[in-house]
Formats: sequence, C-alpha cells, structure tokens
Amino acid sequence: MNKRNKILFYIIGILIVVVLGISISYAFFTSGMSAGEDNTSITSNAGVMKIVYDGGNKITANKLLPNDEAFATKVFTVTGTNTTKEINMPYEVKLVVDNNTFKSPISYTLTGENTGSNGTIIGNILETNITGTSITLGTGSFKNASSKVHTYTLKLFYKDTNTDQSADMGANIKVHIEVTGTKGA
Repeated sequence: MNKRNKILFYIIGILIVVVLGISISYAFFTSGMSAGEDNTSITSNAGVMKIVYDGGNKITANKLLPNDEAFATKVFTVTGTNTTKEINMPYEVKLVVDNNTFKSPISYTLTGENTGSNGTIIGNILETNITGTSITLGTGSFKNASSKVHTYTLKLFYKDTNTDQSADMGANIKVHIEVTGTKGA
C-alpha cells in the first residue's frame, strides 16, 4: 500500500471507532430513559404515586389564531399504590403559568376519570380563564389500593372574542402541570 492509501485507511479506522463509541454511549444513556415523563414518582407516608404525562408536563404555544377548538390537549395519569387501610393518600394538581404574553384570555377545562375506581378524583372544571401564575386545579386521593389510576385531560383555548385581537399577534404562552403529594388524613 502506498502512503496515501495508508493514511486513508487510518482515517476510516479512526472514524469507525469514533462512530462505534458514540453509538455505544448513546445506547447506554437512552436505555435508562423512557418516553414522556413517566419516571415521576411521589412517595408519601401512605404509599407511592406515579405520574405519567402524555408528551411531558409542559405546554407551549405560539402564533395562535382565535378558535373555538382547544389549541392544546394534555392527558396525564396519576397511579396510586396506597399501603395503608386508614390513611388516604392525597395529591394536588396545579397549572403553573411560566409565561403568558396574551392580552386576550386563555382558558382551560379539566376532566377526570376514576379509571381505577378508587379514591376520589378532581371534579370536572368547566371553561375558566387563566389568571395568575399558579392555579390549583384541585385535589384527589387514593384509598388502600395497588396501582389504581386517575386519568385527567386538560384543554387550553384561545377563543374568538368578536373584538380586535391583533394585540395578541406574536404572543405566546408556556404552562406546565404540577402534581404534588399532600398530607394524608
């Protein structure tokens, strides 16, 4: 082999080693993660709750047009394993506003389903305007249970007000859902 072929051979060999190294590192780091935010757990004195957000707990929207349809829908589940017979295992759900530059109201609805037929869920919330930076949507709880599920659907709206909404051109909103354990009773 001439000198030029040797250099080319060494370069290709080094590239193969680098690509393999990156591939192995990527496989190692991604094997421990799963889609969505289903690794969120809350441990309380009464048991463990696991929260799964369809696509993560954040909602970001830009360049919205007024519409009667929801511009964002977020489904999330709270799964409870309560290890006691007497103590409820309660949780609280909040809608946290990280950024909202809209002048017109952004509204939301929340519906819940007691998929696991256990404990109490947050009552349905009819369309309500977002005000402030942290909105408590309600509390739910699990009784003595193993892997019982409460499923929630949050929808966000930017409705047509039949007035000039051009002040909202270029506006954006960024919110996230926060689920926390509260003291059992």
